[in-house]
Amino acid sequence: MWCTIAFLHSLCHNKFCFFLDTGMCKHCVVGVGAAEATLRLPPSGYREKIWDHVPGDHFVREAGGRVTDLNGKDLDFTMVTGMNENESNCRELGTEVQGVVVSNGHLHDTIANTIRNIRVKLGRQ
Repeated sequence: MWCTIAFLHSLCHNKFCFFLDTGMCKHCVVGVGAAEATLRLPPSGYREKIWDHVPGDHFVREAGGRVTDLNGKDLDFTMVTGMNENESNCRELGTEVQGVVVSNGHLHDTIANTIRNIRVKLGRQ
């Protein structure tokens, strides 16, 4: 967790940073231009649910931003894995999606590359 906090502080450069609770709020804050980026870094093994990202992904892209997984790949909502055995109607993104980067586009590659480098150093490719 310390890498994430340190990374966020380095991006903020003493500016006010938004730390909101829900994913959709974070997408909206970026989409309206009130923040440059937000990260979704769930615990290991968590599977992203499509309803947490589809509307926000559309909103941010329409505003000129970008939404990708931690490797910089666009989220592919056509490749949903199907039903979760624990929840009868739970649609999930593939296991390769282990987090999400949402940005206005300007810092997106820098953020994704920094996260990728940190994950490699921690052995979490």
